[in-house]
Parts: sequence; structure tokens; C-alpha cells
Amino acid sequence: MISDWTVVGERQVYKGHKTIVKKDFRMPNGIVKDFDVIVAKQVATVFALTSDNKVLIARQFRPGPHKVVDELPGGYFEDGEEPLQAAARELLEETGYSGELTFVGKMIGSAYTTMVRSVFVARNCKKVAELNLDDTEFIEVVEKSLPEFLEQLRAGELSDINVAYRCLDFLGILVIDENKL
Repeated sequence: MISDWTVVGERQVYKGHKTIVKKDFRMPNGIVKDFDVIVAKQVATVFALTSDNKVLIARQFRPGPHKVVDELPGGYFEDGEEPLQAAARELLEETGYSGELTFVGKMIGSAYTTMVRSVFVARNCKKVAELNLDDTEFIEVVEKSLPEFLEQLRAGELSDINVAYRCLDFLGILVIDENKL
């Protein structure tokens, strides 16, 4: 039976935009192995739909892939902020839109980070303000039809693919056709 591993040591090895700690784990076989873990704040991500079912995309440059990518609006929680507040604020700041937010669920960021992503769907989004970006954000808001968005998603051309699929499933847009299996 799989069980949690025991942390037997931890030390910070880098602090910058992200913090990396090296955690020493005792594995079930008794061997101790270290792993690099990114320590990160919680994140809210929003799958936003306008009243005519256009998907709102935040297009921006990302240093990791070193290119402009399409993303769902979202970002880090501010201190003391609840998930719904963070989602509404990030949607407004990054797109200038607000909408009716519904909590979909939480997701782990990846196998090697402490980040937890709170996922929301926003319906009937309307433009209510200008963008209010951080000094490192340069965002172009793009509206895509659902067919355009699905095509982009299938091509792997979105940074938040897992979030998008979870939201599409939540909305009942993903349907399994057992005849195709």
C-alpha cells in the first residue's frame, strides 16, 4: 500500500521570484532521497465566458518558454484573500471583465510544488474596467469562440490545459462517446 513519505530534513536553496527548498524524504524502502520543491503561494485561475460564450484569454509573454502564450486569467492570492476574492480580482485586473463566478475545485500545481490552484468558471462576463496590471504584466485580452478555443486546446497551445479541460467538463461540454473508444 502506498503511504506518505516522511520528511527528515529541509533547507532553502534558492529565493527569488520562486522559492526552492530541498526536502529529504525517507521513502518506504528506508532510503533517504532529496527532492527540489518549489514553494509557492496559492493561485486562482478563471475560465471566463462572455454572455455570447466567447472565452477570455490573457495573451502575454512568459520567460520560461520564452514566447507569447495564451493563458486563462489568474494569479497569486494576496495576503488574507479568499479564493473567490482572488479570482474576481485577477479576472478584473487582467481582462477588465467581471462575471458570475462559480467555484469548480482545487488542483495541485504539479508534483514538485506546494502551489494549490483554485479553479473558477465565470459566466456572463462583461467589460467593466480597463486592465490594472502589475509592473511585470503586459497582457492582450483575446476573445475566442468555443470552437476556436477547443481547437487551440487540442493543439496544446494553452498554458492552462488541465484547468481548461476541468472547466469544460464542469460545464458539461466534454462528452464521452463510447462508440469512439
